[in-house]
Amino acid sequence: NVDATITNSQIGYANFLSDATITNSEIGYVNLDGGTPTLTGNTLTDAAPLRTSDPDYLNTSLIAGNTYSAADPAVQVQGTLDADKTFETIDGQVSTFQLTGALTVPAGVTLMLRPDATLMLGPGTNPYLDVDGALLGLGADVLGIAYGGAGSISLQGGQVNMATGYPGFTGSLNLADV
Repeated sequence: NVDATITNSQIGYANFLSDATITNSEIGYVNLDGGTPTLTGNTLTDAAPLRTSDPDYLNTSLIAGNTYSAADPAVQVQGTLDADKTFETIDGQVSTFQLTGALTVPAGVTLMLRPDATLMLGPGTNPYLDVDGALLGLGADVLGIAYGGAGSISLQGGQVNMATGYPGFTGSLNLADV
């Protein structure tokens, strides 16, 4: 939890509350819950190689040139956005953002999904997306939301820009006051 540079190491997991740099190492997974670490040239081995309970610290521009050994790696995310955030493919390999709890988009804040990104609800213990701000799909006709059989999406007075009823979505949208 201090500013540091780690190179050529084998790490089970790293929990960041500061601005560290990890390069050319093997890492199980990284918790991004504070600070903005730089990850380059690493191999991440866990199926959920990136995790955060504060999505404002998920700065994908500092995560580059890594490889992921899991078949379908996902970013595990929950928490409250304090500012606009865009979910997009990381390193050309990680495009699923899996909710492991509540993800809240308050009034005045926008969560944007690039066409190559998917927001996955579940599996987990009651993951849900609560939007009072805006949920936007950028550059695509449909917003990529996959429903794993648990959780819910609630749009309370928020804005949504998407098509419903597309293949793979078997859940429901609660569109109150939209």
